Amino acid sequence: QDTTFTAQIDIVNSGQCGDNLYWTIANNTLVISGSGDMYDYTTSSLPEWYLSNEKITKLIINDGITHIGDSAFAGCENIQKDLILPNSLQTIGDYAFQNCKNITSISFGTDLKSIGDYAFAGCIRIDNMTCPTTRTPDVTIHTFDMVSRYAYLYVLQSYERTFKIDPYWGVFDIKTIVEETDLADLQVQSCKIVKFIKNGRLLIERNGILYNARGARVK
Repeated sequence: QDTTFTAQIDIVNSGQCGDNLYWTIANNTLVISGSGDMYDYTTSSLPEWYLSNEKITKLIINDGITHIGDSAFAGCENIQKDLILPNSLQTIGDYAFQNCKNITSISFGTDLKSIGDYAFAGCIRIDNMTCPTTRTPDVTIHTFDMVSRYAYLYVLQSYERTFKIDPYWGVFDIKTIVEETDLADLQVQSCKIVKFIKNGRLLIERNGILYNARGARVK
């Protein structure tokens, strides 16, 4: 008689991840929405979406979140390309994005104050970051472990020196961008390429067409 038992694991597609934060997964996209701080997680207390982490290829974090929890997205290796973080975000927890190996671009928000230990460690494909803050967010010596020091770091013109003299941010290839401006006020010749910040995001205008930091056209 066959006495083999198969454990059934129920994979859920939505839930709560903070007192006022909620998550959903649809079409391989994980969406975080609501307001306030996300819960912190550990290897013994993983987020509910962890059972689906191999299927997650896109992460959307909506404005309103103020803290990304410890280990929240660690090991989500299939999150692709651009990671755009909202202006409301103030802190990123330890190990939050550790080993998210397919993220290539990060746009931090304007209110970011600190990034935790090993938060982006092992994100080996990051080649550019945008940090439009008016001070250098607090980081540790291990925050960006294994991130290429040849990665571009775009900062506001007025704060270029602040970032360059910082022992942790200053290791990257720092580029300056035009401070926040309305699209209607931006007039450029067709031969020019202009980088600027709009609502906390790096945009590039080339021949009258807007692109994001990865070169994808912005509608």
